[in-house]
Amino acid sequence: MRDILSVVYLRAICAVLIVLFHAAGRDDITGSGNSKLEQFFSLGASRVDIFFVISGFVLFIATASRGGEAPYAFLLRRVMRIAPLYWLFTLALAFAALALPKFFPNLKPTAQDIALSLLFVPHFSASRPDKIWPIIVQGWALNYEVIFYIVFAVALFARRANWLLIIAALLTGSVLVGMLLKPSSAVGLTVTDPVLLEFLGGAAFGQLWLKGWRLSRTASWGLLILALAGLALGTWAAQIWVPLRAAFLGVPALMIVIACVMLDADRAWRKRPWLQEIGQASYSIYLIHGIVISVVAKLFQSTEVADGSLASGLLFVTVCGATATLAGIAAWRMIEKPLAAYTKAALAPPQSRLIQEAVSERTETPYQR
Repeated sequence: MRDILSVVYLRAICAVLIVLFHAAGRDDITGSGNSKLEQFFSLGASRVDIFFVISGFVLFIATASRGGEAPYAFLLRRVMRIAPLYWLFTLALAFAALALPKFFPNLKPTAQDIALSLLFVPHFSASRPDKIWPIIVQGWALNYEVIFYIVFAVALFARRANWLLIIAALLTGSVLVGMLLKPSSAVGLTVTDPVLLEFLGGAAFGQLWLKGWRLSRTASWGLLILALAGLALGTWAAQIWVPLRAAFLGVPALMIVIACVMLDADRAWRKRPWLQEIGQASYSIYLIHGIVISVVAKLFQSTEVADGSLASGLLFVTVCGATATLAGIAAWRMIEKPLAAYTKAALAPPQSRLIQEAVSERTETPYQR
């Protein structure tokens, strides 16, 4: 399945906004300007919701376009798509924190912390016992991704016509169980989190898309404007009514994805190679940006630039955004792409590998000219 341009663009925008939001939250650098900067970049906090909707949408239509897939093969392929890079960064960060503790004073990984992080098991952080965080903090979102992969894999045991029904039953059922039992464990809190319903929203849109549902360009632009306004309002409301976060942010996120994909179908977006590359590197940017922000913060602290003013804070956020984006693109080119190509080849059936090798070694014949 070809990349949907709007999805790639949304990934790019969301990844950069997340970096800016997290950089603005470094009050040890931004100082007195912190509250203003955080408020300005607060929309970055909701960008992961768009990622979840996109994941549900893309996985549903991609799997359907292949005519389905064996559940174990789907699960293995998806985990091996996200795991190698995540494992590499997790182990590198854990080693750095243990070997150079003065550079990572807030990170105190234990053997259990490392193991649970690598296995995508939600757990309370050894460094911050009140937070359900893996070694790489932003890896919490990957734990949700893996839960959705498992749910989708279960649905693949059934006929395609029943996929959405099974996904809906499992995800809504888990949320209802959470409301009734009110679990306190990290795993229980995660698998019953209403945020998981954002994957369901994406999958439901995927089903409608495959059935040929489309909006006019005017309706799509109207929906996008309404969604952006709703997201701005929802970001504020979610800070006050935390339990309703999935509704306040998930619904506008779904509307944004629907509007952008519909506009893509109407060829409203032009190709922007630089934006496409950022979108393709969004996973690397997402994983590496926390480390980049920490390094830039150390550099700012060692100079007189970090004076706590709003201008200084804005400079810090800008430098973090640019540096994390460039570092993420470099990691995508040099690490993520080669790893993805290697794992894809390793997971390909033997017959497929033989065919690929035969094609690559075949010389051109008159019939191919």
